[in-house]
Amino acid sequence: MDDLLREYCPFSFYQKRMTLVVTIASAFTAPQTGVLVFIGAPPAWQCHDIGSNGTATADGYSKCERLQEGTCHATYDNQLGSASAQFGLICGEASDSSYVQSLYFVGMLLGSWLSGWSSDKHGRRRAILLGAFISFVASLWSALSSSFWMFAISRLVSGIGGMCTGMAANVLVSESVAPSYRAFTTTVSNISFGLGLASLAPLAHHFSESWRMLMGVLTCATLVNIVILGMWIPESPFWLLTNNKHDRLEVMLTSWTASSGKSLPDRRVQNLSVAKEKLIVPDSESPHAPNNNAVRLISLLSPGLRQHAVTMLWTWFTLCAMYYGLTLNVEGVGSNKYISFAAMTLVEIPSLILVIVILQYIGRRTCIFWFLVMTTLSCGISA
Repeated sequence: MDDLLREYCPFSFYQKRMTLVVTIASAFTAPQTGVLVFIGAPPAWQCHDIGSNGTATADGYSKCERLQEGTCHATYDNQLGSASAQFGLICGEASDSSYVQSLYFVGMLLGSWLSGWSSDKHGRRRAILLGAFISFVASLWSALSSSFWMFAISRLVSGIGGMCTGMAANVLVSESVAPSYRAFTTTVSNISFGLGLASLAPLAHHFSESWRMLMGVLTCATLVNIVILGMWIPESPFWLLTNNKHDRLEVMLTSWTASSGKSLPDRRVQNLSVAKEKLIVPDSESPHAPNNNAVRLISLLSPGLRQHAVTMLWTWFTLCAMYYGLTLNVEGVGSNKYISFAAMTLVEIPSLILVIVILQYIGRRTCIFWFLVMTTLSCGISA
């Protein structure tokens, strides 16, 4: 398949359109990841004496102690501006906002499994649309939540949908273009994610008086995702090949090659199918076909593959912990959380643009090593 893509349709009009649509969808999905920075921020509040219009005096007690004793009641400077204020996440309940963000990442973990299972079983396109629909429902659910637990569960579901869409979309783009374009297409998608996350800062500032309005705007963005993804993304040619969807594959490749000014040779797809049967896995309907789960298990037990998998898992774990740990804790960085958040997200854009260039000449392994060295030194200096 790689040879066919490289020779006849490395990056045709339809592949460019698919990349553009996935890029737009990535930007529209990104704000869901960081929205709790603004709507879950600790609210400004005052403690007023019961039956009095004045602010309660300290008398040696903190506001939280007086609130717990029932000698005063909490009033918020902007009760509609954040979910934390509306659901009363102050004093002992202030940490619940962090738990909600943790639930979002638990949802991402579950979404990773859902994306892998659904994209292999039903195709990359259906997995992407499933994740987009889940994101839409979860975002609408968040905007209409009437209790803290409804809101918390909606963020869990939102994490599932966002990761299901994101992972399947990256796989689809990688499998649909020639190898020489894969670094470019996947990196562009990451750039759009950073830009989409940065766009959350001005949106949150504009809707600082109503967190539900902010969630409503993000819900509209997820609805747009469903429309554009449903209209303009194809199925992965690799998935069509490995699942014996030869007629659909031939129609798709014929249109791709035609848009590149070329024509697909006769029986090219049939030849690919024969090669797949010999080199990969025989047709699962054949009585002599090996068990696919057994084949995958044997592959995972390979020492080389196991070592690479563990290394990359640890690398992703540490990088994500650092990236989200910094991005989602901007309260202590600078005096303006909107500017700080935008700066923290935009700072990655130059490095991603640099990656597009250097991956073509240096390679993946060397690039990963030196960027990890730079990251380690930067964290050490900052600390």
